[in-house]
Amino acid sequence: MSVAVFKAHAEKDVYQAFAAMPLFAKELGRLIATGRGAWPELARTVEDEAFVRFLARHLPRETASADELSSLRAEELYLVCAYTLGIRAAHEIIESQYMTRVHKALLRLNTDAATIEDIEQELRRRLAEMADPSVARRGYVGRSDLAAWLCLSGIREAGVRRKRDIRERPLEQANVEVLVNPERSPELKLLSQRHRA
Repeated sequence: MSVAVFKAHAEKDVYQAFAAMPLFAKELGRLIATGRGAWPELARTVEDEAFVRFLARHLPRETASADELSSLRAEELYLVCAYTLGIRAAHEIIESQYMTRVHKALLRLNTDAATIEDIEQELRRRLAEMADPSVARRGYVGRSDLAAWLCLSGIREAGVRRKRDIRERPLEQANVEVLVNPERSPELKLLSQRHRA
């Protein structure tokens, strides 16, 4: 049953890579059992079929080996699956156990509160968009710790925003810097005298 659900929702080449594994059905069962065991409070509302659909859409074909599958963080994939399904308990776990770590990581980088809030919202959106099959961007695939993935994604986003802010200084600030030293060139001196007011 699980393999049939996986086949129905995975891209053809992804399914073929996993189907070539001799114990794929058993590995799928293990991933389900691990996820359910880690989060019994979520297991009551996450159907096994929903988790298999999630795995079919998000597992990259390079994880199609017994070693790769056994190293996946099934419990965190299960949590993210529950999050994408809109299960309130999953949202509470993400906020209390994961987003707090992102917040601390960004504070260590001297990121201001408004930017931290924006970045956290962006990370929530990235997790939620994993529910949408039309979104092509790769999300969390379980190859690393979820908290580490979120922190790294947040830190990268903070770096991108810092670079953008440096490039996009407010016009008023740029004008002040130009007019600080009007002796730079005769043209600037003439312009500053004409337009000083």
